[in-house]
Amino acid sequence: MVDRLKSLGSPEIELERDVYLPGERVKVVLSRESDLYVDGERIGHGREFSLNLPEGVHTLRAGRKEKKVYVLRPRKAVIKLYEDYFLPFAFSKGVRVMDSTPEEIKSSLVSKGLREGPLSDITRIFELAKYGDVELSGDEFEVFVEALRSVEVVK
Repeated sequence: MVDRLKSLGSPEIELERDVYLPGERVKVVLSRESDLYVDGERIGHGREFSLNLPEGVHTLRAGRKEKKVYVLRPRKAVIKLYEDYFLPFAFSKGVRVMDSTPEEIKSSLVSKGLREGPLSDITRIFELAKYGDVELSGDEFEVFVEALRSVEVVK
């Protein structure tokens, strides 16, 4: 009976991450077939969707479940991923993130056995985004995301 009730509930909305660049495809996978709405507009019915969303914040909805998707320029996207994904990841590894510099966070994670190469990429690109005065390139964003993947911060 519980399994039957679960199948009547809203499907889960799965994303690789919730921050993308303009023009980047957003792959949405639902746990079961359902209607998908983006910003209140029905996109279609199914389990898998590939979306090309304009810059801004978007709400995905399937049943009663909702997820926010942020489509941002590379600089803002890197900062958001660092703050929303990387800092909680570092904290979960026992690293003090409050009042620590990005370099101190990187060093603490390296001392805990994580690979220095990807952590150096994450730190360098975040510092460029946060403290630099120029826009990052899409390539720099991709290097940043790949580094997050390699230390298993995102899928």
